Amino acid sequence: MLKKAHIYKAIPYFPLFIFLLNIGLKFFYLTTAAIGHDEPFSIYYAQFDLGPLLTELKNGNNPPLFEIVLHFWVKLFGISPFSVRLLPALFACLCPVMLYYFAKRNFSLRVGIASSLLLTFSDLLLYYSHDCRVYSLFVLLSLLSFYYYFEVLYNDRRIFGKQILFVVFSTLLIYSHYFGFFILVFQGIYLLLFNRKQFLKMGINYLFVLVFYLPCILNVFTRFGASVKGTWVEPPLGIESLYNMLWSFSNAPVITVTCIVILFFTGIKTVINKAYSKLKENSLTILILGWFLIPFFGMFFISYWVPMYISRYFIFALPAYYILLILCAETLFKKTVYCNALLAILILCFAFTNQLNPDKKQPIFEALYIIKQHKDNNTLVVVGSAEILPTIAYHYNKAYFSSVSDGEEYHLTDSLLRADNVYCIYNPAEIEHLLRGKFTKVIYIAVDEKSNAPNYPLISRLNAAYNLAKQDELKGGRWHIRFYTLRKQ
Repeated sequence: MLKKAHIYKAIPYFPLFIFLLNIGLKFFYLTTAAIGHDEPFSIYYAQFDLGPLLTELKNGNNPPLFEIVLHFWVKLFGISPFSVRLLPALFACLCPVMLYYFAKRNFSLRVGIASSLLLTFSDLLLYYSHDCRVYSLFVLLSLLSFYYYFEVLYNDRRIFGKQILFVVFSTLLIYSHYFGFFILVFQGIYLLLFNRKQFLKMGINYLFVLVFYLPCILNVFTRFGASVKGTWVEPPLGIESLYNMLWSFSNAPVITVTCIVILFFTGIKTVINKAYSKLKENSLTILILGWFLIPFFGMFFISYWVPMYISRYFIFALPAYYILLILCAETLFKKTVYCNALLAILILCFAFTNQLNPDKKQPIFEALYIIKQHKDNNTLVVVGSAEILPTIAYHYNKAYFSSVSDGEEYHLTDSLLRADNVYCIYNPAEIEHLLRGKFTKVIYIAVDEKSNAPNYPLISRLNAAYNLAKQDELKGGRWHIRFYTLRKQ
């Protein structure tokens, strides 16, 4: 009894423990991987004044909330790798804490503790805690919207202040990512199925959310129309894509298979015992099922028409997946000792497979080392892919990267790089003029297959005028660097 008493006394400190544990896990390798992928995009635009920032982001794929928050953040802390990644890391550290409160409040203490630990050791959340993008904030706001949704929904919890918080967090949710509308749709479906009497009262809250979102509502339809015409995302590959998605949620293949087995046998037991007829008595379980399964399969099938089936777009369902696994364990094993043993094993598996230093597969440091090793006043650096210009600029010279001209994307940054003989070539004909100059060496760097093809005009011209001294295919697969020296006549 004494031990149990100590345990219950320690429970109020669990949220602090889980927060500090997340800080330890997510801060350790925070700056090991270079700033890359889409991170320079967010960092660059966050340096704009707010007016031009909002204007520029109207044509982007995401609403502007994260870049607005980052705008004020970099004004205080600068654009160093640690400072810009500290923000999403803090959001990620708060996610398991919020999941604990949500699951404990609406399910049980065990569900709260176990689900928060699974989220703590999630590779996917850790990856995006090291990514200066919106996705960890997206997860946090999804949890906050759901938490205050239930706080408002039930009569014994309805407080005017919590209604305001629900409206605020739900509005911020859809200002963080367009897929935040999925969360609001699930909430609406839940109301129609189980709380129709509350629909009018909750409808007032949603009306406020809509009013606050009006400045961005046209962009939703604009971006949807653009996505229908085609995106860079590839269509799914059948069952393989479903498995890969579960893998991204489950850290490792062996855990993925284990989770599939747990879900499968829970379904079998539910059918055999006809327990599905009692699901209506626990509407929250149905909500969790919908929160995970509807986007899991729905986004999969939609992606054959409009490809969108990648883990970061689906990350808002990550908390639901972990709650669902715990509910399945409780269904499979009614005895507490067996259920706790299964959950303990699952948590330990997640903990031991958690990749604290995720590989972002962008060898930026190696590429910059090659450039700086060979570059002198007679060296031309040709960036053959426009998509990596901000990445090169950030690591090559942060002063260049910080030189923004409102309303002109990368104009001043590009000009400063060109003054230092670093050119992003948009038109292959431009290389002709450059090669008539003083350059005796050329470093060519690109990441897409087209720009690295032997018959690509840039490469053909370089091969005609220069000797290929060295060619590197750096770790990361798509990165290629060619080092040329002047061809002697």
